[in-house]
Order: sequence, then structure tokens, then C-alpha cells
Amino acid sequence: MWLINTSTIKLERANPDDLSSMPYAILSHTWGKEEVTFEDMTQQSPPTHISGYIKILKTCELARQKGISYAWVDTCCIDKRSSAELAEAINSMFRWYKEATICFAHLEDLEPVSESGEDYYQLLRYCRWFTRGWTLQELIAPEQLDFYDSAWGFRGTKAELGRVISGITGIQMEVLRNTASLEDIPVARRMSWAASRSTTRVEDIAYCLLGIFDVNMPMMYGEGLKAFERLQEEIIKQTTDMSLFAWKAKELSQEYRGILAQSPAEFAHCHHLSLAPNMRTGSETAMTNKGLRLETCLGTGDILNLACQLPDHSNVKRNIGVYLTKTANGYVRSAPTYLFESKDTHIWAGARRKTFIRKRVTPFVSEKLQLDLAMNIVICLIVSPGYKIHTFAAKPADFWDETGQSFITANHPSFTGFLDFQVSDSSGSFVSDRIIVACGLRSNIKGLGSWAAVYSANHQDSKAIMDCVNKYYGSYGDELYLQELRSRIPTWDGDLVHQVSVPSSDGLHDLVVSGKVHQSSRDGTKSIRVTVLGR
Repeated sequence: MWLINTSTIKLERANPDDLSSMPYAILSHTWGKEEVTFEDMTQQSPPTHISGYIKILKTCELARQKGISYAWVDTCCIDKRSSAELAEAINSMFRWYKEATICFAHLEDLEPVSESGEDYYQLLRYCRWFTRGWTLQELIAPEQLDFYDSAWGFRGTKAELGRVISGITGIQMEVLRNTASLEDIPVARRMSWAASRSTTRVEDIAYCLLGIFDVNMPMMYGEGLKAFERLQEEIIKQTTDMSLFAWKAKELSQEYRGILAQSPAEFAHCHHLSLAPNMRTGSETAMTNKGLRLETCLGTGDILNLACQLPDHSNVKRNIGVYLTKTANGYVRSAPTYLFESKDTHIWAGARRKTFIRKRVTPFVSEKLQLDLAMNIVICLIVSPGYKIHTFAAKPADFWDETGQSFITANHPSFTGFLDFQVSDSSGSFVSDRIIVACGLRSNIKGLGSWAAVYSANHQDSKAIMDCVNKYYGSYGDELYLQELRSRIPTWDGDLVHQVSVPSSDGLHDLVVSGKVHQSSRDGTKSIRVTVLGR
């Protein structure tokens, strides 16, 4: 770490692990066109005529007046030729601002006039300093922060201007008073503080928030939006706070998204977000090669509980979640411009199961998903009055969408699945034989089409089919037996078994089970209609 000797205006090495032995002042400002670099400061004759050097001189002058022998200015105290030194500075910057004896905030566009009250508030709120990404941590981290106008006139301390600053930034007063309270603030709320801020480099909107979330990560300039993605992954490693996923897309540029936000701007609505009261502190989450892994109970309609709340227009707190859609490779976020809101938490009551949500969905993948999901095989199950489904299984389970009551085919021409169920009467005294409805996709003249075939365990002709199904169960879902099942089923529609009979509860009649592809006259979508009728 380099510090400026406030008397000699020369750079001196300092041990960043022992800054208590070298008290220093620190400058917070917005960069201009004439800034002094590290190389400039190491020359025999630094460029004393440019505005950036004047800022350094004024910082050192203010520090000397307060009896402080050293100062740190980001433009010239980092040797940016060294990637290691740059990475250390960015990862340490929050701590350096926090450990400074005092921070001087220079607002270069605040006119040197004496104003107070509302007018002063208006002057402050339009200062560029409140719009930049890096100055967010420079506002929060220092214990002592003094504000100066364009002519270096003193305009007040952070403590004195606390309410005004809180109104401008949305940052709670307790955070401005005490940085330690930062970790009690929900992740999404902290993100909202940066929602309207910007940085010159795309990557810096992530790097400037490292200290706000107390995480570290390597710098990779050139990675673009992936920097913010990496920041979120680092946050996931440190917290169980699900509010990280409470973002909303600004516009519907794609139907499906991954679980991660693209920028802090997508948290702009989270200024008043709070964590939901819950005795359970949160479940384990981890980012894997299959996406975000977590154990949860999805609400009706595949809604992920975020365990946090937002006030509605009547200031009533509502529990929020995000809409998910199941795909062949895990869930994706759907309706990304909306959040689910409800006062009822019982919709998330139930057994938790392992769930994977994709990390990222590109516009190309989103469009492909729309086409793939349009080829899902929807199952419409119709049961005659007096009877009900007794047992039910849809295999392969990973490709069964409970919410949509459909098989996820991923538009694959060899997709094969089956329903395995039994029917009972209303009293439960009668239970039918097992019924298998096999279905899938296959190529035809028009492209891909759906097919269905029905089998019953009590039919001799179904023995080969039942053997394949039982082998599938015995192998814990080996795809080999799905392909064997497919090979046992006739290729042509005319040869498919669309209907079987099983004994009914009175033993005198039959239940007729049929499975046929049905095309909607309204929109042309296809489904498989499985009907159980008494005869």
C-alpha cells in the first residue's frame, strides 16, 4: 500500500496489515479528465498544474491541519501496472476507507454557496458523487466523513447530514451511523443502494460492491457482465439470504432467465425489503455446474419462496417469491419482470426436495426453450364419476412437470415416457390392475408428433411392456429400459393400442382406459387425453 506524505507530497510504502501505526486521511471524489497517476507521482517533476494534482494538495493540506501525516488518493496511490497490486487495492478498499482517520469527500459540482434546508438538499442530490458506483462504499465505510464543495469549502459531516444523505441514497440511518450494522441489512436492500449508480467500466459495478457484501474475488477486466454474476456467486457462498434472488427485469427482453440478476439496477424496487420472520435461519444453497442447488418446497405453480417481504401500496407486508418453469436441465426463472406476492405463507408448507435452478439463460437459450417447451406432452386425465386415481407415477420423474401435468420432451425425437397408475372406487375397496400409458415423440412428414399407447397388467399382450417398466424401476431409472420400452411399441399409429379394458368394482363390467393424442381446435396445441370410463 502506498501513502502520500502530507508534508513532502511524496509516496511512501506502508504495511496494509499495520495501518494503526500510520494514521492517514483518505479522499473520496469523482474522477475527472486531469487526474494524477502513480507514474506521475514518482517523477521528479509531477504535473502540478492539472486539477488532479490540486485535489491531492488540498487533501494533504486538510490532513496536516488535523495533525495527520499521511493521505491516500485512489488516482495516484495504486500502481495499476501491477495486476496484483490493483487486485489487492480493490479487494481492500472498503477496509482502507473504514480504517482511515478521516475521509474528505470532494463534491466538484457543488457550488461554493451557503445554503441550508430544502435548497441545500436539492443541490446535494444532483451531485455526481451520489451517482457513481465507487463512492457508495466511500460513503458507508468511513466513521468520520467530511463534505467539501467545489471550492473546498466545508459543508458538513456525514453525521450532520445523515437524514439528507439517507433521503438521497435510500441507505438507513443506522448504517450511516455504524458500519457494523451493514451485515444486518438484507442483500437485496444493499443491492438497491447501487441500483441508480454507474461505473465507467462494466466490471466495476461488481468490484465496487465487494466491501458492501464483505466478499473477495479476483479482478478480470474484459469479462463484462460476468463480473456481477461472479459477485453474486461469492455472496451465495457467504449467506443463506434468499433476497439475492428478489430482482426484477426492467423489460421483458426474454421469456426465461437464470436465477441471477444482470445488474444492481434490477434491485431498484428493494429499498424497503425486509426478511420474513422465521425461526429457521435458512437452508443450504450452492452454485453447481447444474445451477443453483437448494432444498425447498416450491409453492403451487412452481413459486420459489424467497423468505423476504415487500410492502404493498397500503404498506402491508407481503411475502414474495419468483416464478419458475421446469425444463429438461432444471428450473429457469419465468415472468422475470414480476415477483409473486402473497400474505399467505402456507403455500410453501410441505416436504423439501432438492431443486436445481439454472444460473444463466441467454436470449438464444430462452428462445430455444420456448420452442422446446411447446413440444411438452401435456397429459389430460379424465376419470369417470365414482372412481379415482389410486396410485400414480410419471417416469422419467426428472422430465415430469407436476405443475403443467406434462412430460418435458426437450424437443427430442426419441423421447419416451410412461404413466403407471391404478384406479379405485370412491370407497377404496376396489383397486384395478396397473395401467401403463406410454407416450413420446417421433418424426413424421410434418416434423415431430406425439404418440400414445395403453397397456394393462392383466393382458397377456402387455407382458413385454410390463417387463420393460419393471426393469426400469429395478435399475433406478436407467434410460436403456426406456429405449427398450420404445422398441417394443409399434411404429405406426394403426398398430398402437389406444384402449384397454380392466375389471370394474362389481366384477360384472369393465373400466375402459383410453389414451389418444388430442389437438386443440383453438390453438392447435397437442395433448394426450387419458380417459377412464365405466362400461
